[in-house]
Amino acid sequence: MLEQLRVRNYRRFKDLQVDGFGRVNLVAGKNNVGKTTLLEAILLLGSGGDAGLAFNKHVVRLESTAAVPTSISETVWTSLFCELQTDGVLTISGRHASVGAMELKVSLERPVTREISRSGDKGALVSEHSGERALKFTYVDPVVGTLETEARETANEIKFTKPKGGVVLVDEIENSLHHSVLPDVWRTVRKVAEQFNVQVFATTYSFECVEAAYEALGADGFRLHRLETADGVNQCVTYEADALKGAIRHNLEVR
Repeated sequence: MLEQLRVRNYRRFKDLQVDGFGRVNLVAGKNNVGKTTLLEAILLLGSGGDAGLAFNKHVVRLESTAAVPTSISETVWTSLFCELQTDGVLTISGRHASVGAMELKVSLERPVTREISRSGDKGALVSEHSGERALKFTYVDPVVGTLETEARETANEIKFTKPKGGVVLVDEIENSLHHSVLPDVWRTVRKVAEQFNVQVFATTYSFECVEAAYEALGADGFRLHRLETADGVNQCVTYEADALKGAIRHNLEVR
């Protein structure tokens, strides 16, 4: 299972550290604090450097009916980087209970080709030109070593190369569900997670959803992580069992 996560230079996260993941995790917070972005970061890290995600609608947030943009690198990939700063490196790292340290680095590059003369004028630079922009993925862990792949924009399409226990990601898990059925939903989530040996990450902005998870699973049956922004800095508060009990009992704000 994933035990901790650090996200740097990805969308709204300049540097976010999350510790204490369990089998079932509920991520709460106000609108626009990065709950969905956190799920995307876990998806990217778990992909093992799969450059196919460069055009996955769940990562680049394209509507299924949207036309292909004129420039993927300028209008889509740029938004993956915090404050649109594509000269930096997007880094997602973490620690997995059985794999160990994991790290994914993503950079937007334009390879430069230099041509050198073979004539008597040794070392003379004949020409220099930039190739098409590419989104480069570099993944490292102790089991597979280093994997490097890239997605490259061409005139008409996106081409990518792909290397050859999991996670379940659910955004706004309470959507379209009446609050009365939420405890049963959480019991089913835990049963399925244990049966198929998967780790669950879900988001919510509903206090009723948090209460339902507490009612169904108890304070030790899930981990609550609250994302918040203070003075422009993203941070995560993870509730220990005793703190969660007190917060629920006194109806304190945990979303």
